[in-house]
Amino acid sequence: MATVHAIDSARAVPANIEAEAALLGALLIDNNIFALTAGIVAEADFYEPVHARIYAAVAAHIAAGRIISPVLLKPEFENDEAFKQLGGLTYLARLTADGQGMLAPIELAEQIRDLALQRALVNAGRALADAAHNTSEDTSPADILARHKDALEAATARSQASLSGTFELLDATDLENMPPPSWLVHELVSDCGLTIMYGDPGSGKSFLALDMALRLALGKDWHGQATKQTGVLYIAGEGARGIGKR
Repeated sequence: MATVHAIDSARAVPANIEAEAALLGALLIDNNIFALTAGIVAEADFYEPVHARIYAAVAAHIAAGRIISPVLLKPEFENDEAFKQLGGLTYLARLTADGQGMLAPIELAEQIRDLALQRALVNAGRALADAAHNTSEDTSPADILARHKDALEAATARSQASLSGTFELLDATDLENMPPPSWLVHELVSDCGLTIMYGDPGSGKSFLALDMALRLALGKDWHGQATKQTGVLYIAGEGARGIGKR
């Protein structure tokens, strides 16, 4: 359950420090979890600054193809005073002690992200409310709204992006102004979308896919259709041992 952490004696913001710690622990136990959560949560979503720095360090190591663990992470934080106050290497060891984050890493990442969005909305709303309550300046309501418009729109846009997952929401104007598609295989396969080749078993789908892949790699026309030469990665998702015969 999300808890509330005080900013000052009168105000608080939504955050869950325990969820952040659990997710970091899961990442340090199994680096493969990063691939499941990287598109959900970001460094800026962590409420605890030390947690944000630990996440950034973990992400950098994994992106570079390196295995990361509490011991390997320790040198990067030896001069981090806030990290020392949490317990230093002992704190990193505690993160991996119970492994609770391994049970639901995606759900933890989603909660951390959502709480960060709530904080952004809270902060934007509070700033607007404070300005509206301030009668010491001769400022019109329209001026107040104009000054805080960007922060409110940014918080709203990020919330909408979260609701839409990895998909971008487009309105009618966006659709009208979209550039025409660019083709890998003219009028058949675009270079910025998903193409599905389907048919009955044994109808030659794999042969056609390989034929197209080779033509794209060489930049040669495919059955009379112009192609744009590009790199190709062919993944044999099933029947890998028979790929040689194809």
